[in-house]
Amino acid sequence: LDRFDFVNTRFINTGKGDEKEEKAKQNFESVKAIFESLDHKIVAKRFEIKDSELEVMLDILPYIKPGTLEYIEIFRSRNQTYWNVNGRSYEMIKLVNMEQWKQATDVYCRNSFEYFHPEHFAHFKRVGFYEFSIYPQLLLQFRNLFLIPSSEIAHCHVDTKDGFMLDYIDIGVYGNLAGQPAPPLDQYGITRHYDIPHTTDYLEINLRYRMEEMTIEKKSRLSN
Repeated sequence: LDRFDFVNTRFINTGKGDEKEEKAKQNFESVKAIFESLDHKIVAKRFEIKDSELEVMLDILPYIKPGTLEYIEIFRSRNQTYWNVNGRSYEMIKLVNMEQWKQATDVYCRNSFEYFHPEHFAHFKRVGFYEFSIYPQLLLQFRNLFLIPSSEIAHCHVDTKDGFMLDYIDIGVYGNLAGQPAPPLDQYGITRHYDIPHTTDYLEINLRYRMEEMTIEKKSRLSN
């Protein structure tokens, strides 16, 4: 398969009643039984899990064959309380130590730093995130993903709902934090170059205001 999507919606606190919640649980157990009956793991390049709780992902991800899985997307609503765990919880440690997670090269998550630690993303080549907005501290968190000693990240893309909340801090004063001004990539935003300490590499940070998105790409000055 090029892509395997899994959706499992809970009905707790939605006003839809215990009966539908119980039916959803029964359906989930039936799906698990089908997966367990297979004599092989599901071969897929992309795995997308939507509107599902953390324990559902822990149950389903092991059925995907590691190695061939390249891309993982977690579409998690902010009101899903069962994702309210910290990066050192048993559930999160179990997830990030699965071979499926460790061998994938691309990941896309929503509101990621609420439940993941930055080092959980370090082995990916490309990372993508969705946030309501980008504010100064969050901008630095994305930059710092590239500064983790073991980081293999080459590209980061951030989509937002409300754009950038940087008005109260002039981005021109960031200096070494967000890098120095550079020629813009296009007419939609501004570009900064941040030199990675003790290397010949730098980060090209592009803030595209009209598109309400940000990209960070790792580059080498030796190749320029």
